[in-house]
Amino acid sequence: MFPHRSRPARRRCTFARARLGRGEGLVHAALAIATAIVVCHTTAAHAADPSTLAARGKAVLETNCGRCHAIEAAGDSPLETAPPMRDIYTKFPVRELEEELKEGKVSRHREMPQIAFSDEDVEAILAYLYGLALERAPP
Repeated sequence: MFPHRSRPARRRCTFARARLGRGEGLVHAALAIATAIVVCHTTAAHAADPSTLAARGKAVLETNCGRCHAIEAAGDSPLETAPPMRDIYTKFPVRELEEELKEGKVSRHREMPQIAFSDEDVEAILAYLYGLALERAPP
């Protein structure tokens, strides 16, 4: 009956929906920012202490590889045919070694177990071996 009165009401509803949509968008944006801050903080805290990462890498190597391979900066391997881990690190490109550790290094040596390390373990192992390479590097 009065068409001019119904139109503004519809506009108000549309406007209210738009405002609600923007509010939801702000909530989602705030959550995304908070998540990014937490992820960055966690990553920064993780990367802040490389000695802890290297110590973890050494522990992983001691547990899984130390029975046969030398894992220190010097010394012979307990198993004569097993190369020291420091030498393995220098023989392979880092990316290739990283993939081999993640997938399980395959060896022709029957007694060597095929261990697929987690991403975190691989990162720790490589940090430890990198530290050994720096120790052995000439000044």
